[in-house]
Amino acid sequence: MEKIKSQVTELLVNSRGAEGISFRPLTIEDAEDVYDMFSQDEVFEQTHWRPASMEETHRLVRTWLAEKTEVHLVVEHEGQTRGIFRMNAFSPEKREIWLSLIIIKPGYQNRGLGAAATRQAAAALEASGMFDRMLLGVDAESKAAVKCFKKAGFRITERTTKRYSNVKRPVKRFIMTLRFATER
Repeated sequence: MEKIKSQVTELLVNSRGAEGISFRPLTIEDAEDVYDMFSQDEVFEQTHWRPASMEETHRLVRTWLAEKTEVHLVVEHEGQTRGIFRMNAFSPEKREIWLSLIIIKPGYQNRGLGAAATRQAAAALEASGMFDRMLLGVDAESKAAVKCFKKAGFRITERTTKRYSNVKRPVKRFIMTLRFATER
């Protein structure tokens, strides 16, 4: 899995899109940006998690960096950090990969950056031939996120509910799938 992780990281870091998005690996130095993003109400509504402290955020980022099956990247636009992008659950047997997190800083949301980053990642992954499809789960009530992913070519393929420890009610979710032209 570490080999796939490094291949996916390299693919995305080296990807180029027409919309000025670039990816770079997340580092511990990004913990402050992670804290700032996840402290925002708009991000809490998407992730259902908020850091209690900067120390907790440092622990989280260290955990992310130690993961052998997750790729954590910083989304940059115009040379500035604009968000976080995570892919995981690489399944070479099923030839699928999951986009498990994309957070765009609240001041930069609704500008198409999330859709552009997702399209760029999907194009790089499709061109690699490693995967046939990319999947994600999204809060069904987050109309902006659903619109973003539809704009990037995803289609709703399943409806589910998920319980979060810090949310009183179950959250309705969509599983969305982007099938690559290379799908067998």
